[in-house]
Amino acid sequence: MKILFLLFLICTSVQAKTKYLGHLILPKEASGLKYKLGGISGWVYEAPYFYAISDSSGKNGPNRIIKMTYQAPLKLNNFEEILLTTDNQDFEGIVLTNDSFILSHEGPDELSLYEVSKKGRLIKKKILPYPMGNIHRNRGLEGLSKYKDNLMAIFENPLKNEWPVNRALFFDIESLELQRNYAYLLDAIPLKYKAPDYGVSEILFLSEKKFLSLERGYDRIKSENWIKLFINEIDKFTTDLELNSPHDISWAPISKRLLLDFDDIRPLLPIDLRSLDNFEAMSFGPRIKGKKTIWIAADDNFSDHQQNLVLILTIE
Repeated sequence: MKILFLLFLICTSVQAKTKYLGHLILPKEASGLKYKLGGISGWVYEAPYFYAISDSSGKNGPNRIIKMTYQAPLKLNNFEEILLTTDNQDFEGIVLTNDSFILSHEGPDELSLYEVSKKGRLIKKKILPYPMGNIHRNRGLEGLSKYKDNLMAIFENPLKNEWPVNRALFFDIESLELQRNYAYLLDAIPLKYKAPDYGVSEILFLSEKKFLSLERGYDRIKSENWIKLFINEIDKFTTDLELNSPHDISWAPISKRLLLDFDDIRPLLPIDLRSLDNFEAMSFGPRIKGKKTIWIAADDNFSDHQQNLVLILTIE
């Protein structure tokens, strides 16, 4: 009975629908940039600008935020760099407050949140109280989103010995103190794929209790990505976990429902883009023809074999 009840909670969700609108490819080099445009691991929109965090980690230039201007109908240009006074961390997520950015660092040395000014100067840093021995290497804090005063982050992979139960973390946006963490159940790996490289790459708040999650995997044998977009809701049944509490089968995870399988988008893309890519950034964008849009960008890993691919969806 308990298992059936949990399945009901997981599958129950608010209705929504998405539609593919188009795509674009950002240049790797552009006027106004000293360093290559790449490694986009998170971005946020404040009209008319997108701000993208590049996870260069010092290997491909210093930590930096790329500012770009939206131009109708589906174009980004006027690129600028905001260099950060941080120690070349592996930043994966970015949100924008009234006068600063908050960034998530996934490790491997520590899990932490950084607040930097709009000019890139460090304001404060908060180290999370998670022992790194419980975190899979380079699978720490990945997605980051905010809604009003709610700040949420999510691990890319579950803690060791907790698969497939991941954790979604909520923070006080002023102090960056961890307040709550909830169980998030990863989707099953499709049977046709056997690669272990799979997890949550980004989240995006829809409202105080509802958010989107982007799950991504890569099959090294087929050289193919699989991407799924879910809609999630935190309700009164969702278990608020104790910090570092051991996995318990009685946990009631965040309810979730599949919103879009990117396999449905493949036929709409040019043939050379149908393997999809390493999508890591997701943000609302400008309204187009009166409809709300979501912009999803790939991290090219600064590789000549990948592109800065951006997919644009409408959501209702």
